[in-house]
Amino acid sequence: MKSKTLVVLAAVLVSGQAFAQVDLHDFEQFAPTSGAQFNPNHPGSLQAFTLVGMCSNIIIRRVSVTGAPATFDIHDHTNWGPFPPSWGNRSLNPFTDDQQGAFWLEFTSPVQGFSLEYGDFGGDLDIGQMWAYDGVDNTSNLVDTDVDNYGAGAFPGSIGTLAVSGASIRSVYFIAGSSSFPHSAYYDNFRVRCVPEPATMAALGLGLLAVLRRRKKS
Repeated sequence: MKSKTLVVLAAVLVSGQAFAQVDLHDFEQFAPTSGAQFNPNHPGSLQAFTLVGMCSNIIIRRVSVTGAPATFDIHDHTNWGPFPPSWGNRSLNPFTDDQQGAFWLEFTSPVQGFSLEYGDFGGDLDIGQMWAYDGVDNTSNLVDTDVDNYGAGAFPGSIGTLAVSGASIRSVYFIAGSSSFPHSAYYDNFRVRCVPEPATMAALGLGLLAVLRRRKKS
């Protein structure tokens, strides 16, 4: 039975149908630009930020409804909250301007899926929205969308999730908030799903088949 399983696995690898790799970005390793120790609490210190991953780097920007750059922060919630324990002590923070300015993520290589977690401290009815495109901006072809009704949820117990998937995603836009405060949520635990290059998987599959042939001969 074990040999049959290995043969099937090798065939999958040779065909290029590889198991997807997932990069997790949780912001814990980055210096914060907002939080209880900053004055003001949400200064909006960043206009662009890059996350380095195994399958693709992510360039994070934020744009206003006019198309002009908008700012954001990496938030330190060590003495702020309570936030969900699974979020650690850092997250993405748009509160320098909670009226507009969706986040725009550009992937330096195409990916097959992206998801994130979001939420806030309640007080209003929130909705999360996400759009995925096959080009580096929202003038290209729409690949997938997601809408999540966070409602009156509140930290630390309520966490919203947005996720998109497609054959070749190059950019994602997302925003979450209420009618009064359209962008009023924190974000964390970005997950990027990619598939290794078919040539690499084929080489691994051929190597596994060679091992199986040697076992049969011995």
